[in-house]
Amino acid sequence: MFFEKLRELCTKNKTTPTAVTIDLGYSRGSMSHWKNGSTPNGDILLKFADYFDVSVDYLLRQEEPTRPHTGYVTGVNVSLADDEQELLETYRKLKAFNKGVMFGKLQMLLETAKTQDSEGE
Repeated sequence: MFFEKLRELCTKNKTTPTAVTIDLGYSRGSMSHWKNGSTPNGDILLKFADYFDVSVDYLLRQEEPTRPHTGYVTGVNVSLADDEQELLETYRKLKAFNKGVMFGKLQMLLETAKTQDSEGE
C-alpha cells in the first residue's frame, strides 16, 4: 500500500521511488522491502510525508479521504476563539513532520497539566 502511494507521488512529481529513497538517505534494499509490502516505521513515514508535503495518513491510505472538513463536529457548528483560529492557521502552514512534532509537544503539555492538577488536589 505505501509503495503504491509512493510511486503515485513520484509520478506526479516527475521523479522515481529510487531517487527519492536515496535522496532521503535510505538504501535500495529498504525500497525493495517497501515494494514487497512492508510499511516503513513512523520516522521514515514522516520524512516521506515531509518530502512530498502530504500527511502520513495520506501515505498509508489506498484512496484519498473522501470526507471534506466542514467546520462541524457531529452536526454542531464550531466557533473558534481568535487564539484557536490563529493556532489552526499556523498549524495548516506546517509540513507534516513539524505537525507531528507539534502534537508531541502538546501531549507533553497535557501530561504536565494533569500532573500539576493531581498534585494540587
